[in-house]
Amino acid sequence: EEYWQAILKQVGLRGGYLLKGTYDVFARVIVPNTLTLVDLSDKCFQLLIQRPHFFMKLGSPILSRKLKDIKLQEKRIETLRALQTKLASEIGPILAKWGLRLDYVYFCYKGLAISTDPFDVECPHRECPLRQANQCDGRVLWSARYYRRKFFPKIYPLRRLRVWSSGKKKLEEALPLRLISLSIYDKMKLIVSWYAVELGTWFINARPTIRIFFDRSIGYHIPSSALVLEFDREWIDKLLASLFKAHSDLRKIIALKFLIGKAVGRRLEYRRLGKVLLSIMRGEGEYALKYQEYVNGAKELDDEILQFMRRALLHTLLHKLAQYIVSNLVGVDLSLILFDYDYKGARLILAENARNNGLGIIDTVLGKIEKVGLAGFLLDFLKWLNEDLMSHDLTFDDMRRKRQEEAQKVIDSLLVKTDVGEDLKKKIAALDEKVRKFRETIDDADVLIDVTLARLTLLVTRIIEEREILNVEDFFDDILEKYDFPLCLDGCNACVRLERYCNEGFLQILTTSKLILKLFVEELLNLLRKGISLSLRNMGQVIIPVLSRATKTLDICCPYISPKYAKQLIKKASEGVKVRVLTSLPEREMGALEYHIKSVNMLKEASSENLNVRVSDKILAHAKIYIVDGRVSITGSMNLTERSLSENMEHADIKIDPTRVSEDMRQFEEAWSEAKDLS
Repeated sequence: EEYWQAILKQVGLRGGYLLKGTYDVFARVIVPNTLTLVDLSDKCFQLLIQRPHFFMKLGSPILSRKLKDIKLQEKRIETLRALQTKLASEIGPILAKWGLRLDYVYFCYKGLAISTDPFDVECPHRECPLRQANQCDGRVLWSARYYRRKFFPKIYPLRRLRVWSSGKKKLEEALPLRLISLSIYDKMKLIVSWYAVELGTWFINARPTIRIFFDRSIGYHIPSSALVLEFDREWIDKLLASLFKAHSDLRKIIALKFLIGKAVGRRLEYRRLGKVLLSIMRGEGEYALKYQEYVNGAKELDDEILQFMRRALLHTLLHKLAQYIVSNLVGVDLSLILFDYDYKGARLILAENARNNGLGIIDTVLGKIEKVGLAGFLLDFLKWLNEDLMSHDLTFDDMRRKRQEEAQKVIDSLLVKTDVGEDLKKKIAALDEKVRKFRETIDDADVLIDVTLARLTLLVTRIIEEREILNVEDFFDDILEKYDFPLCLDGCNACVRLERYCNEGFLQILTTSKLILKLFVEELLNLLRKGISLSLRNMGQVIIPVLSRATKTLDICCPYISPKYAKQLIKKASEGVKVRVLTSLPEREMGALEYHIKSVNMLKEASSENLNVRVSDKILAHAKIYIVDGRVSITGSMNLTERSLSENMEHADIKIDPTRVSEDMRQFEEAWSEAKDLS
């Protein structure tokens, strides 16, 4: 009665169809203006999806008929109370214990139908292919026969985020070689749309997730602040290829996820998942051949699996970056930001879920980067990420050990209890034996899977039939944990997956990877801390773009400068950048180069508030330091001359770690303080 009073309070007395309302269309997306809630107390809806086949019934025709013309809430409650008293005689006392609630469902054990109608003791789907093929009479696979109703499935909207127009760029910063670049925009026009919904039907063993795709997306468009983090795709792919080659566990995990993901597709065809696993377990067929080729390193890393790895990395990184920003920098709920990734373009996008920069989330990130720079921001994020993953792994390793011990005790004690029926003991013992053999087969096939995939594989391959776990479902996970199938192998909802707001729902199990993320973080931290060392001809193609990105300060210490680069320094100063040049000015009889003397004179004549020039008393033969905005420093063998930057073989160390950059700044300041001012 309390349940129905709450429902009636929420939907009101009149109700109405969801189809009523007004909407606009923008960029082929339906943008609702007004909507009316559906009152399921006096309506019944039936939805049939043809491919893959799925039937859903919402509401109840009996309730609809009884309540249709009753307007007063008190009278409705009275009618429902009268129906409740007769319910046991109509559907039986066991099923009647759920009452007239519409937030519980009956379901088909093959995952072809669900119904909220409490009176559906038989499957209401008359056009079911199993029924038409005489494989089901409407009862044998229907949960009501086994006195089961489950809470209505969680619904996960699947969302896309598209950039309609970029808006005004407020900041752009990049690491050297543009390996990683970050841009922040104001009033970027975004299109947010939902293209499908996912029903988490975890209780349907043969089909634990159901996806329903819309004919047309529904959503909204807003101008908002946004952050775009972009990676050099060639660099990412080379790094991923080297990680794949170097780590055998990564090869096993990624090869399996890739082959499963390719087989099940976006519509989640679970039978194909079973086909993949059986092939690999038995060592027979095309999937087994491909798996072993990847795991043994015999197969060349093709573009398809490399793209899959890039997708997994970017997807996982996006989740953790979003969590870092909302929890560590701002302290708001994850629902207040929008996020998506483009694995082909190798970029992440995060935006405020509000019009016209109303929340200040992106501005907080902007302030952080303006203060510490992109490298500093990444270092802080990676430090937080490392600590987060390390804490998670320690917790789950300890939990895994304890749960395995507890599961062993639970199963062993159950089998010797005198108050447990012999039929139940036999069922549990048989289940235990099948899982034990499955564990051995998995180990022999050199496959790594977690408890979720183990459970799913056993059921969809029919190694274990649904009837074998009836009445012992509560012990199934205990048996799996007893045989050391981990709760978290390559990611879970407590580390890299999201329970809510992920744009891919169930597929994130395949398209995220904790191991890829951990290995990537290790490499990126190494890059940020040690910097980049290069030896090559045409060093100018690396150095000049870095120097040209200076927006605040540019400090140069090198013995020789040609007029071409002297002009570029003068131009930079005219743009408002504070330029300091420390160079040599030897006597002509010491063999000074004419072009260098000309450059020094050019710089001296152009001296201004933004351009200061100093020379040392001796030739700075080995001191070459270039510092950009106090955030990037370059040391090495190259001078600012055409020959040095275009022809000679030169060496350069590019540093982005704030500690190492500050060391070079200290050396520059010492040399600067001792030099003669020409300005």
